[in-house]
Amino acid sequence: MLVSHRSGESSINVLRMFMSHSLQRKQLQLVAKMTTIASLLYASPAWWGYTYAADRSRLERLVARVKRGGYLPADHPSIDNPAMTADLYKSLIHNPYHVLRRFVLEKVT
Repeated sequence: MLVSHRSGESSINVLRMFMSHSLQRKQLQLVAKMTTIASLLYASPAWWGYTYAADRSRLERLVARVKRGGYLPADHPSIDNPAMTADLYKSLIHNPYHVLRRFVLEKVT
């Protein structure tokens, strides 16, 4: 499996701790997106086609738990939504310090 149950639980526990320390909802959602979601989607265009339906279902359930906890907005897209991959590419292009940025820009130009 791509993401273990333990790592998903750890992500949720960390987000819960941030919430208990009065992190504002908007900042909490940003942290969830930049940590939990980013780690789920890391290099997803390369491995997504090799996953089983059960693996994708586990990923969706983890995202649903994060949404139910209020750590992501309710309208956050599904894990298998192409917009999620597009989001990853946008972050690569717009973040001049991202380690993979130069590879993406080489392909685009």
